[in-house]
Amino acid sequence: MGSIIFSDEIIKGKVRGTFEINESTGIEYRFGELFATNRRLVLYTRYPFGCEETKGYKYKDIIKVDIRHSLLMFHHDISIQAKLINDGNDKQLFEQISQLVM
Repeated sequence: MGSIIFSDEIIKGKVRGTFEINESTGIEYRFGELFATNRRLVLYTRYPFGCEETKGYKYKDIIKVDIRHSLLMFHHDISIQAKLINDGNDKQLFEQISQLVM
């Protein structure tokens, strides 16, 4: 966890599950963990054979938080939507994210 979260960050919440990532290159589905810290959002994905991917998103880049649909919309036509959550409360996490965006 130390390589993903910086020492000055505090985890406000997290969920684990399948996320729909919609970028300019198309839609893809990833199983991973979405962390909300006091400074940024982190999407961590672990693939077979030890491959990992970490993406960080700034709160200032979020233009809409749709708690009902567990959807985050960013500048540059990027969106993240929680689809199937295995661990954690997605509605609670998205409420926390909406408070951090303000």
